[in-house]
Amino acid sequence: MVLIISEENERTTDEVAQWLLNSNVSFLRINKEDNLKIISVSPSSAKALVEVKGAVYDLNAFDAVWYRRGYFSPSCVRSALAEFSSDPSKQNQIGRFFNHEW
Repeated sequence: MVLIISEENERTTDEVAQWLLNSNVSFLRINKEDNLKIISVSPSSAKALVEVKGAVYDLNAFDAVWYRRGYFSPSCVRSALAEFSSDPSKQNQIGRFFNHEW
């Protein structure tokens, strides 16, 4: 399965998605406008679960990723920080790191 990260109404991505459909290749397209929620991240079990478009996906289950514009909103990380650590200073540290990366 292919993960596509893009924007809504991005012509090139639309064309690639149509080609994948015509070629019977499974894919998930996540646009920056989509509501993405981090469910869990577990380095020890190599799982990163996210919810998008009403379904849960393990990001490690994708065979390929194609990035064409867009991004995952920093808000999806901020909303998940409380689940990773109850320490507010650790949450701030992680939040600053992700904001810097974005």
